Amino acid sequence: MEGVVGMGTAFVSYSSKDKYFVDLLIHLLKYHHIQIWYDNHDIKPGAKYIKEIESGLQNADCLITVISKNSIKSDWIVR
Repeated sequence: MEGVVGMGTAFVSYSSKDKYFVDLLIHLLKYHHIQIWYDNHDIKPGAKYIKEIESGLQNADCLITVISKNSIKSDWIVR
């Protein structure tokens, strides 16, 4: 599926405690033909988690960070 003209891949950063909201957000973004990278979809079982995240960030054209009470306490969001 092609992304919106001028829009590349968006990396989605979030707290796993917000998964329900993020799943809805991802669905909405895909509906609007926005290509996204997020861990539940793009990290395959057995892959090196940190290496995959670093690769996803390096290859992304933009970053979407979900800010919530959960995410501001997350070490991963800070990283």
